[in-house]
Amino acid sequence: MIQFLSRKGLKRTSLTLGRRITAPTHKTLRFAHGGNCTRKVRVIIALTLVLLATASIFVSAKKVAAQGSLEKVAIAYPSVSSTGGVVPWIAKDRGFFAAHGIDAELIYTAGAMSIQALMGGSVGLVLGSIFDPLSAIAAGADIVVLGSFNNSPPYVMAARPDVHDVKDLKGRKVGVRSLTGPATAMTQFILEEIGLDQKRDVQILRVGGTAERLAALKDGHIDAALVDEAVAHRAKEVGLNIIHLKGVPHIHTGVYAKKSSVQPKLAAITSALRALRDGALYMKSNKPGSTQVIQKISKLNDKQIAERSYEILAEDVVTDPRIPAEVIQQSIKLAARSDPRVKNVDVSRAVDMVIADKIMESRK
Repeated sequence: MIQFLSRKGLKRTSLTLGRRITAPTHKTLRFAHGGNCTRKVRVIIALTLVLLATASIFVSAKKVAAQGSLEKVAIAYPSVSSTGGVVPWIAKDRGFFAAHGIDAELIYTAGAMSIQALMGGSVGLVLGSIFDPLSAIAAGADIVVLGSFNNSPPYVMAARPDVHDVKDLKGRKVGVRSLTGPATAMTQFILEEIGLDQKRDVQILRVGGTAERLAALKDGHIDAALVDEAVAHRAKEVGLNIIHLKGVPHIHTGVYAKKSSVQPKLAAITSALRALRDGALYMKSNKPGSTQVIQKISKLNDKQIAERSYEILAEDVVTDPRIPAEVIQQSIKLAARSDPRVKNVDVSRAVDMVIADKIMESRK
C-alpha cells in the first residue's frame, strides 16, 4: 500500500496496488515488501496525485457554488426575548436555514413597521403577533398567514410594589406598547374579566416597548404593564411585583408573507418554514444548545437567566405550524377589540395552511 499527502490540504490517500503487479515488458515487482518502484509506476502515482488534486478542486468548487446558490430571505422578528426571535435565531445559528438552501437575514422590526417592510418588499417574511397583520388585512393589505410557532399568551403583569392583584388596578394607570397591539387587547380582556371598565376604571397609556414599560413602572409613571414572561426576572430585579394571569390562546408567533409573493417564491418560503420548524424542534429538545443561542442574542452573562427564559419559551413553542381553527377565531376576537374591522376578515383568504400542511405531511 502506498500512502501520500498532497501539499494543499488534500486528505491522506491510500493507493492499494496489491502484492504483485505484472507488466508485459517488465519483471514482476514486489511492493508490499519494499521492492524498488519502476519509472512506469512512478508515472502512475504522479497521475493519481493529479487526479486526486483535480477531484478535490472540483469538490471545493461545488461547495462554493452551493453556498452561492443559497437564496436570500429577509425575515423580520419582534424580540429576542420571545419565540418570534429565538426560533429564527436558532434556525440560523444552528445551520437549519443553510441546510434548506436559505441565506436568512434576520431583521429586528416589530409591530406595524414590520408590516410596512413586508409590503414594501424589504423583508420576505414576518414573525410575530397576529394583531398588526390582521389589521392590515382588514384594511385591504395583500398579506397571508402561513402558520404559527406559538399559540399561547406569554404575558405576566408587572406591577408596582403596592399592586398585588389585577383588582388593585382600579383608578390606576396601565402602560401598553401601542394602543392597537396584542398587549392592549389582552389588557382589555383581563380587566373586563374582573369587572373593570377599561375607560372608566383604568387609564391605559401608550408607553413603548418592554424596556420603556419597565422604566415607567420603576419611576412610578404607571402602575402596571403586561410583559413577556421570559423577561419577568428584570421586573423582579428592580423590586416590581409579578402577577400571573389566565390568558387566552392566540397567534403569538405567526408567520406572514405577501400573498402575491407566495407562488413566485414558493420554494424559498417553503424551505424557510421548514428551517423554522427545525429550529422549533431543536428548541423543544435541546436545552443546552438553545440556552447558548438565547445567551448570545440577548447578551446575557448569567446562564441561569438564559435557562429560565428557555424553560418559559420552550414550553410555549409548538413544532406543528398548522394553526387550530379555535386559535384563529380567538385571535380575531382579540384583535377586533382594538380594530373592529378585523371582525369582517375572510379567514379563508387571510389564512393559508397549504405550506404548513405540506411540511407536516412530508415529516410522516
